[in-house]
Amino acid sequence: MGALLAVAFFVGLVHLADRGRSLAARFVLIGSAVLLALVAAEMLFTFTWAHAADVGQVASARTAFDLQTHFLQVFPVVAAPTVYLALAAVLRHGDPVLPPVFARLAVVLGVAFAAFGLIGALVPAAGAGTAALAGLQDVWIFAAGVVLIRQSARLRPRDIEVAV
Repeated sequence: MGALLAVAFFVGLVHLADRGRSLAARFVLIGSAVLLALVAAEMLFTFTWAHAADVGQVASARTAFDLQTHFLQVFPVVAAPTVYLALAAVLRHGDPVLPPVFARLAVVLGVAFAAFGLIGALVPAAGAGTAALAGLQDVWIFAAGVVLIRQSARLRPRDIEVAV
């Protein structure tokens, strides 16, 4: 559910910043689709692992568990850098919906996710760095949401665009 809410937030930011007109906005959508596919596959293997263990299928449970853990390694290498680097481009070149620091922080998050993801493929202990980045990602999303709420509270009712 968290990934779905994050993707909805990213798509909302893209809509506010440039209405999906740019190539970077389309990359945010592609990265978001990959993110949701990874989460769905991870969920499928988690359920398969639990069910196979429950009915005594040890080999199936082990295989599903191994596959489920490897999907977590793909997120920081593919989905997160794509979303954050493209989102940074949208925020930098689109309408100013967030202060410029959010675009710079999105670049930092995207590069850090890619670096820790690649290092994590070689050194399993680097997974802790990826977990820390996931926490920073949550802080970024929360802070961006607070800024958007505060900005919308300052708008007059006639300044708010309503989709029909």
